[in-house]
Amino acid sequence: MRMDASIPPAAKSPKKHLANRGIAVVWMACVALMCGCSGGNSLVAIEGSVQVDGTPVDEGLISFLPEDGAGPSAQAKVTGGTYHVDVAPGKKIVRIQGFEIVGHEHAVRGNPNSPLLPVRKNVVPKKYNEESELRRTIGDGSNPLDFDLSSS
Repeated sequence: MRMDASIPPAAKSPKKHLANRGIAVVWMACVALMCGCSGGNSLVAIEGSVQVDGTPVDEGLISFLPEDGAGPSAQAKVTGGTYHVDVAPGKKIVRIQGFEIVGHEHAVRGNPNSPLLPVRKNVVPKKYNEESELRRTIGDGSNPLDFDLSSS
């Protein structure tokens, strides 16, 4: 049986046409999301140090959350007392978690053949993380931002 040349291609292979249409819809959605994510706000490179009572925080996390609850938040690792993160400008609540390694223990207690894991002690008081009192305004341009925290 010969197909008539006047039949449109979509009618000849409806499954292929629907698959191509689905790919086009997904592609357009991706483009729309990429365009919408910029939101007109550029990010600001922030870097600095984190210390507690003058001692650099070995490892931890620093978070910048929008004070009004709207807009993106940002988070970075603190390593060896320093961090680097890209943050949207605006008023931010800053939360810092910091730990020092105080020893090691086996992953499986009582099994000396299991791997050793670090034992960490929290060195940052709640007033800087869970109940953070830290507020900073992030402006346009690169901003060095150091935190010298007190344990008392």
